[in-house]
Amino acid sequence: MSPAQAASILASVIVNLVLFASAFRILTEADVSWRDVAPGAALAALAWTLLLLLGQWFVRTRIQGAENTYGTFAVVIGLLSWLYLASQITLFTAEVNVVLKKGLWPRSITHLRLREADERSFAEQAKEQERTPR
Repeated sequence: MSPAQAASILASVIVNLVLFASAFRILTEADVSWRDVAPGAALAALAWTLLLLLGQWFVRTRIQGAENTYGTFAVVIGLLSWLYLASQITLFTAEVNVVLKKGLWPRSITHLRLREADERSFAEQAKEQERTPR
């Protein structure tokens, strides 16, 4: 890897970090600080950059030499898969921010012994499901 490629990847991570931190802060209803959204934004920036590099490698090595028909199908299926993975990464990293902000970690794997985070989580879920008199 050349220094120019490494600088390009680093710039991509920084741009992704700024974009995700801004999106996670602006698009949430709760009042959160930059520090609250930093862990999820950092994870999202790294994961998106890795996903972009994986997509670039896949197109360069697998699809570039394919015939027109198979190449078109490969691009369509690859793009749909890439969009699915990108949306899952965004969702999971946004959830990281919520879990860290509300202290909903560690959780128990089984419900035999509930931890404090489990009880808080269940209380919040029950509150969300309450019906209003209207």
